[in-house]
Amino acid sequence: MNIRLDYVFSYWILLWFILYLLKLVPYNPKIIIILSIIEILFTLIYLIVKNASIRKITKFLVINIIIKFIPLLLIYKDPIEKKDIYATVILVLIYLIWMYINNVNVIKVYQKLINSYLENNSSSKTYTSQLYNKVSNKLFS
Repeated sequence: MNIRLDYVFSYWILLWFILYLLKLVPYNPKIIIILSIIEILFTLIYLIVKNASIRKITKFLVINIIIKFIPLLLIYKDPIEKKDIYATVILVLIYLIWMYINNVNVIKVYQKLINSYLENNSSSKTYTSQLYNKVSNKLFS
């Protein structure tokens, strides 16, 4: 079963980054991107400890490089201001309220995401994971 786009906070961050890059919002998402990269590092360690396949770890890294590391590089020199910290807190609260309204357990969503990298089957839970599979199948088949 796929996970809806709006249930994955990474997509919220990516959308915020795109809106910021296009100058449609004045709030810099750099702090939440940095925090999410820290979370990625812990998840990567967890995947390694749990013996995820090299193929799945590569997939995890490629997806996160595209949606987190590259955006950070593009805004790295932009300073973080107090208003950006407030905007980050507000976005996290809105996300949590959204999940509550939809009766979705955030922890279970992320467990499902992480488990998809530990499973031996090729089922993809998110849009980026499905897109990765399509591109890699075209490139390497």
